[in-house]
Amino acid sequence: MHRRTFLRHMAATGLALPGLMNGTVSALAFSDGRLGHITTPDRDCDRILVILRMFGGNDGLNTIIPVYDDEYYRVRHRTSRYDLSIPAEAALPIPGNNDHRFHPALGPMLDLYLEGKVAIVQGVGYPDMNLSHFRGNDIWLSASDADVFDDSGFIGRFLERRYPDFPVTLPDAPYAIEFGSVVGRLAEGRHHTMAFPYNDRTRIPRDAGIRIGDGTQADRLEATIEKLLRHGSSFHGTIDRALQNVPGNLVDTYYRGDGYLGRALALTARLIRSGLGTQVYIIHAGQFDTHHDQQRVHAQQLDELFTNVLAFQREMEASGQDERVCIMPISEFGRRVEPTGSGTDHGTAAPTFLIGGGVRGGLYGTAPSVRDLDADGNLKWNVDFRQIYASILAQWFCVPSTEVENHILPRYFQQLPLFRHAFTEPIPIKVQRETPAPELQLHPNPALETLRIRIGGLPESADADVRISALDGRLISSGPAVLANGTCTWDVSRIPQGAYVVLVSTAGMALAGRLIIRR
Repeated sequence: MHRRTFLRHMAATGLALPGLMNGTVSALAFSDGRLGHITTPDRDCDRILVILRMFGGNDGLNTIIPVYDDEYYRVRHRTSRYDLSIPAEAALPIPGNNDHRFHPALGPMLDLYLEGKVAIVQGVGYPDMNLSHFRGNDIWLSASDADVFDDSGFIGRFLERRYPDFPVTLPDAPYAIEFGSVVGRLAEGRHHTMAFPYNDRTRIPRDAGIRIGDGTQADRLEATIEKLLRHGSSFHGTIDRALQNVPGNLVDTYYRGDGYLGRALALTARLIRSGLGTQVYIIHAGQFDTHHDQQRVHAQQLDELFTNVLAFQREMEASGQDERVCIMPISEFGRRVEPTGSGTDHGTAAPTFLIGGGVRGGLYGTAPSVRDLDADGNLKWNVDFRQIYASILAQWFCVPSTEVENHILPRYFQQLPLFRHAFTEPIPIKVQRETPAPELQLHPNPALETLRIRIGGLPESADADVRISALDGRLISSGPAVLANGTCTWDVSRIPQGAYVVLVSTAGMALAGRLIIRR
């Protein structure tokens, strides 16, 4: 086999072995190459993590908005040519929090938050934050310090520790799947690549073309590599069979079908329902680098992300898998406080979300203040992102804390109480949560001409204020209404097709819902 062909096949398997590329062959040369089976972890820890990589840097300040701080509106240039603030009346109220509201596009996430299935860690960052996309991503994926360069990822190191016999013994299904043609740093271990890249273009010929020779050390190495190549190819067959054996998505009409993220999450849901033994899924989720046209782009990206996350979560619930699946969107940094034209430059602290039936929902940490910036004019972080990783590893995947701090993460990081099942010592961190407010019902949804608005538990007649806003905060329709037995109708016949936020204020409360209008 030609060297170029060999390298192309090897990379496509997702089983590349760094030692093979620098002449080190002892790790494989003396193994018998048998392809055995690895036992799964204890059932109590047989859980799944879905990581969504929000490339570009999510604007945390417009995700969780300090709507009652005049400094926010001053610095975001509310009265200038480019207004990058979100009006308080368009933002979504957060139960139990009187100082902040959610971005209008977070309606799908709010549904899950009210059910206690979303944990939001505010002000996430790390010391000496690097605001380069490439270096920032390296740090988040490797979990290294800012001045340490590590080629491995924290997921790769975790899987290497969990499966120490790999690759002498190989699994029937990948330990991790990364959607795309290559495996990124996140799933690279110290010695081996621990994920399989999956798409329709990474097929490997069943006969890789390696010739077995006369039993020398090099020939034994070639034999093992051939088995790795064939096993990588067999992963495609395993995945294809899993998809064929599971009927279509249970709630597929909820997925946004016009983007990569919706298709990848729909496939992930089917693979989980099939019983595939994969524990980590990695999906690249959108473009959050909002240097220009931020109001429109940010709203569109948040809406697409959480519309698909909601659909995925509902499918996990319908299939009884929601207690063992956690979704974690991550982004390499936030955005600067002050705009630059119609967008914002790279910044520091931003919130991190965890979603799932096993999550201990609520707000964690303290939201950064626009009145207390660092020397560079950026928001100050207060939770190290590796505290979240330590919590996931120890609480979700049941990795002993000593192993987390000695072998997977650089050192000890205080955990956060992010999962309901975990038995951890009390942690002095503020969790804001209260009983959900009455539900706002919008019907039909999607709507065409007339919308029926209903709120349960109200008196026979109640005055209300109705506001319909675009996802970027622009007011589309507003006015007073009378809720008779909690119900009123609203004319939407002149509102263009699209996604909107409906905010109803009545009886001392404000309720929000997401509305789709189709023509």
